Amino acid sequence: MNLLKWDPEITNIVSNTEGYSIEREKNALNMSELLTLLEEDSDIVYKVDGNRFSYKVAFTLVTRNKETEIRQTLYLDDDNSLHVPFVLLKPIAKHAFSENLIRIGAIVENAI
Repeated sequence: MNLLKWDPEITNIVSNTEGYSIEREKNALNMSELLTLLEEDSDIVYKVDGNRFSYKVAFTLVTRNKETEIRQTLYLDDDNSLHVPFVLLKPIAKHAFSENLIRIGAIVENAI
């Protein structure tokens, strides 16, 4: 799985019958996660069950004028056991997603 190439917080990924078990660095919001890949409409969705909270990340590819834009949307589960207000989580998630999308873009550009 190429996730290790563009998400530096991840230290280990193991494929199993339920999906992918992911281990993250000490300072991550979730130390361990179970990631399941889904396809919803034309999006690729990561459904993540973490040790502290669960969420989904939807990746949407939009092509215009021979360019492709990647949109990444975060959906938090209602039973967020982290008890962190979304207003505090939002800038952390935006920064991490921005950094990861820059790395994804570099990987894709170098693969062409």
